[in-house]
Amino acid sequence: MRRSLPELEGGTDPMTESALFDLNEAFKATTATMLARFRGDRQVTRHSTTLGNGAEHEWKETLEQFLPRRFAVNPAFIVDSQGNESQQIDLVIHDRHFSPMFWTIDRTLFLPAECVYAVLEVKPELNKGYIEYAANKAASVRQLHRTSAPIQQLAQSARPAEPKRILAGIVAARSGWNQTLGGPLMEALKGLDEEHRLDLGCALDAGMFELPEGADAYGLERSDVEVGLAMFAMRFVARLNAIGTVSALDYDVYTSALIHPVAGEGTIA
Repeated sequence: MRRSLPELEGGTDPMTESALFDLNEAFKATTATMLARFRGDRQVTRHSTTLGNGAEHEWKETLEQFLPRRFAVNPAFIVDSQGNESQQIDLVIHDRHFSPMFWTIDRTLFLPAECVYAVLEVKPELNKGYIEYAANKAASVRQLHRTSAPIQQLAQSARPAEPKRILAGIVAARSGWNQTLGGPLMEALKGLDEEHRLDLGCALDAGMFELPEGADAYGLERSDVEVGLAMFAMRFVARLNAIGTVSALDYDVYTSALIHPVAGEGTIA
């Protein structure tokens, strides 16, 4: 009988051994690494702006590792076709492929409202004040007008899609509550209306939380601290994928303000 090479060498066939990747340990290590960076930054400087910029950069890099390539992550202002502008958002998750990046002014990005999937605020800790602050930022984006242009597809009539609801959340290095993600967090979320609603969040030293679609604050779901970042990443991607594709920007509406008829002729100048 013919014997395989591993048998001839007195070993085991490596193809029969399953290679396992420990997701739990991988996410634990990522969480621990981020916490170490945040703590290290605070040992070097107490300058709030420097610490804030560093935290935004850490979360931006972490999200870019988890998110599919069709999403981009950047700090930005959001604008609409009527000239309205949101507050500055720490991290905007927006369409990478089909939407234009309108303007960059002194390294500040301005994005059309149609391309936004989600907005996140990056704060040093979770507490009632920061929850309300993040909620107001979310509302400033959700209140913007979004256009939707029809897209011609093979064997289908061209119809504009209804703009999808924009997700919002908050991320932080720690929880400021003794009960971590318990009653005080529920109370802070309970008073938020639909425009201000925060869908999910994460504190690296406490875990993650999520308000499932349609649930109120009493339906809040939470994770253990050791897998908080893992759960946040997975649930965030799941919620983004459920949105599907953002609506197509209507260029005619955006450019209409730039078009002026020539006096007496009715043509474009």
